[in-house]
Amino acid sequence: MFYLNHFLWGLAMASVGVTLPGMVNMTSVNLSIRRGIRSALHFSAGAAVTVFFQAFIAVVFAGYIARHPEVFQFLKKAAVVLLFLFSIIFLYQALRNKAVEARKGKGHSFLLGILVAGMNVLSIPFFFAFSAFLKANDWLSQGIVARLFFVSGTSLGALLLLAGYAHFAQYISGRVNSLSRNMNFIMSGFFLLLAVLQIAQLYYG
Repeated sequence: MFYLNHFLWGLAMASVGVTLPGMVNMTSVNLSIRRGIRSALHFSAGAAVTVFFQAFIAVVFAGYIARHPEVFQFLKKAAVVLLFLFSIIFLYQALRNKAVEARKGKGHSFLLGILVAGMNVLSIPFFFAFSAFLKANDWLSQGIVARLFFVSGTSLGALLLLAGYAHFAQYISGRVNSLSRNMNFIMSGFFLLLAVLQIAQLYYG
């Protein structure tokens, strides 16, 4: 029961962190509509792998990053560049062919999931805050096995939620054709907005 509680806390953390629309789950939606559900599930699996390590870093190395804020600042600045790059890529694809049909090819969706989730550096401080709350209430053990159960729950929760987004997108894709045709424009604007918000947080937060 002790380890099960840690696993469930991990699931809860993923539920809070992934449920709201964000960079990772919106990319899962985009892939589901444009490439099919299988590609989106591969992406979700890759993202879940990254979430596992992000949560582990947050739990194990929280003290180090707290003592070296310059490391986190560098990660946030690098994320801005990547967000702008993704915005340009989606805009180019939208301008080249607005109504391109969804492709069923595998591509590199698993690696894309690892990359996009890795860009989401704000998930690490969220994991810090959640873990600190649990530790402050003596609900999170510092034992290695307990930590592994905790981050495994986080990873599985992220996978299930992203898969849910993918299935939902696949459900609506046949009913809202304009969403499919304009998804690249939507994604370009979404990544641009995230980049702007990231800059505002860096310099005015």
